[in-house]
Amino acid sequence: MIIFTRKERDRLQQQLLDAMHDKAEAERRADKAEARAARAIEEAEKKVRCSFCGKSQFDVKKMIAGPAAFICNECVAVCVDVCIGEVKP
Repeated sequence: MIIFTRKERDRLQQQLLDAMHDKAEAERRADKAEARAARAIEEAEKKVRCSFCGKSQFDVKKMIAGPAAFICNECVAVCVDVCIGEVKP
């Protein structure tokens, strides 16, 4: 059995409380960072979409940006086929 003085016991209790507080604060910060990252991804998905098919930048291999529009690699392939006459527009 370990016997502590009241002062030692109070100091150890405070250290434990401080450690618990620090851990809870770190978890809150991590949760906030995760939520910010999720919102950023959602916002990016809303902003960068193919102007032709509407697919998100995360649903295609490449996204080409123009001055006021975006086009994905899949729509470029369709455009190439139309231009060389393999597919009628």
